[in-house]
Amino acid sequence: MSQRTEFDPLRLLDALHAGAERDCAFEATAADAAREWQAHARRVLTGHLGFLERPVPPVEAEVEQTVDRGSYVRERVVLRTWPDATMPVYVLVPKGLTGPAPCVLALHGHGYGVRDIVGLWEDGSERWEPDGYHKDFGCALAERGFVSRRPR
Repeated sequence: MSQRTEFDPLRLLDALHAGAERDCAFEATAADAAREWQAHARRVLTGHLGFLERPVPPVEAEVEQTVDRGSYVRERVVLRTWPDATMPVYVLVPKGLTGPAPCVLALHGHGYGVRDIVGLWEDGSERWEPDGYHKDFGCALAERGFVSRRPR
């Protein structure tokens, strides 16, 4: 059975850039040369991305909703990520914390998204028993003492 090459992203990327100039090829053999390459590659990448020259706003966070979930609290927080952009996140905080706690950035996969890991049904209503594709693993982490956070 032969391998299907259309599923290989490296082959696709190599084909797309076959004739491109490789002005950031890594050929350093010593630490100083590697640091010079890093500085050069960062400048080139920044130029290609095109948005990094904009000033980054100070971090702003607004708690939109707080829900008591028994052993932890779920907060819906909106973060300002750029002058004209925000990002909603859920933060699950165990009750009774008296100091720093371990934190997990909980990334959901398929299913219906972040609600599937923070104790919500697809329509936004509360779910109190684990269900769904992810079995509310964000809730399980909070119940075990982890601060659990996921960009939505």
